[in-house]
Amino acid sequence: MKLIVKNTHLCVFYTIDYGVISGFILKTVRRFGFNFLLLSLLIWFLPSLVGAATDPINSWVEDRRLPYRLANHSSLSLDDKLVVVTGSAVTYNTHDDVISSSPDSSGALPVWEYLPKYPKKVMWNAVANTTNYTYGLGGYEEYSSSSRFSDNFVYYSVIGSPMSWTSTTPLPQRLSMGAAGVSGNYIYFSGGWT
Repeated sequence: MKLIVKNTHLCVFYTIDYGVISGFILKTVRRFGFNFLLLSLLIWFLPSLVGAATDPINSWVEDRRLPYRLANHSSLSLDDKLVVVTGSAVTYNTHDDVISSSPDSSGALPVWEYLPKYPKKVMWNAVANTTNYTYGLGGYEEYSSSSRFSDNFVYYSVIGSPMSWTSTTPLPQRLSMGAAGVSGNYIYFSGGWT
C-alpha cells in the first residue's frame, strides 16, 4: 500500500493508491458490511476534517520580498510594524541591517524602510519587546572560517523614540540560536549554542 501525506494550509490530506487497496475494501464490505466501511473512512479522514474546521489561518499569500536574500535573522512586531533584525543568507556575509515595514489595511507590506543599524553584524540572535524597550540578545559573528563565534552581548533600544542601540548587561555566556521571551518584569533567553 502506498500512502502519501501532504500538509497543505495546515490541513492534512491523504492520497492512497486505489488499485492496491480496492480489493481490501471490497473484502471488508463483504465481511463486515457497509457500517464498518463508513466508520473506517470517517476515522481515516477525521484529521483533515478537524484541521479544516479549527484552523485559524485561511491561507498563506506571498507578499513583498525582503530587500535581499536573508535567513538566520530575528523579527518582531513594534508599533504596528514588522521589524527584521540582522541575519545572513550567504557564508561570511552577515548583516547589521534593521529593516521594517508597516502593513496596509489589507495586511500587505508595501515598502521596506532601513532603520539605524544593529551594533554588530550577527545572525542567530534573539529579539524581544518589553513595555519600554526592544532587546537584542546574543548571536553569532561570522567573518571567515577562522573567525566565527557566539556573542554574549545584549543591546536595547527605547520604544517610542528613534531606534538606537545601547549596550547593557551581557548574557552570562556566549550564546546564539536561542530564543527570547518576556513575562512580567523578566526577560528570558532560552536554549542556544555556545
